[in-house]
Amino acid sequence: MSDRFIPMSRAELSRAAAATRGRHLVPILEAVAADGIAFGVVPQREERVPLAPRPKWVVIVGDDPVDGAFGPIGFGDLKPLLRRATLIAVCSGAVVPAVYEGAAVIAASGGRVVIVETRVEQHAVWSELVRRAAPKARYLDVSPVAGSA
Repeated sequence: MSDRFIPMSRAELSRAAAATRGRHLVPILEAVAADGIAFGVVPQREERVPLAPRPKWVVIVGDDPVDGAFGPIGFGDLKPLLRRATLIAVCSGAVVPAVYEGAAVIAASGGRVVIVETRVEQHAVWSELVRRAAPKARYLDVSPVAGSA
């Protein structure tokens, strides 16, 4: 189930990091190139949730496209992925680059990170799921709304 993790050379990763409009992803792409972490993205409506092919990784669960957030029901079974994570961040609102920088550092140090990108209206549902599915993982709540989780 690792076909969502696409192998790239260091040169290809460097070009991708330089070209990305999502500047917040650059630290993760650099960690892929320098430290050999795996990086994957799970889009909405993805039934096959990938498990990383390497022991250290970052996976982004993308529940924040232009047409709206679905919450966990918009994805296949994420529980196996969440249970393997050492850190799970649920992020709604504006991008906080420090979350992605921290994810890269943690993964490079041997950690396994899931970042759920969602919208404010689905934040509490995601928070409940990840806390229930992965009670041993560290949890990071990033929301512009106080008391959302």
